[in-house]
Amino acid sequence: MIRRAKNTDISTVEEILFDAVIWMKSNGISNLWSLESVKWVALSREYKIDDFYIYFDKNKPVACMAITNKDLKYWPNVEENSSLYLHKLAVKKEARGNGISKEMIDFIKEKAYAEKINEIRLDCNVNGRKLCNLYEAQGFKYVESVSVGKDYNLALYVCYLK
Repeated sequence: MIRRAKNTDISTVEEILFDAVIWMKSNGISNLWSLESVKWVALSREYKIDDFYIYFDKNKPVACMAITNKDLKYWPNVEENSSLYLHKLAVKKEARGNGISKEMIDFIKEKAYAEKINEIRLDCNVNGRKLCNLYEAQGFKYVESVSVGKDYNLALYVCYLK
């Protein structure tokens, strides 16, 4: 089950994102996420709690993502409300490999269809081949790379819905 986050879910969102940051760090995966950047005090500068959606497996929260209708940082020339943007998709270590990421992506696609939006956009680590492959397998097309600091590039992706 996937449901929209509420104010009482702030610690749940943080916990899921902390798990992802710790896993990436322990596996030597370069990422812009840090423990500080996924604390609510930092997240709340860019997101509202109801931008987040939480995936529950047997009533246990194991994944989250944020969905917005604009992203001025990486997509400044795209008209607001013409795309949905997928951010902060994370699955806790205990639940990885069970198709939850695909279910989360299917959820945002269904949301886009319901809102009559034909594009979903995202950014991710250009060197994260496993992650890029996941998005590409779900219909996302690579658009370009964007440099965001010393030796770090993001891949921008768009999925066109019919």
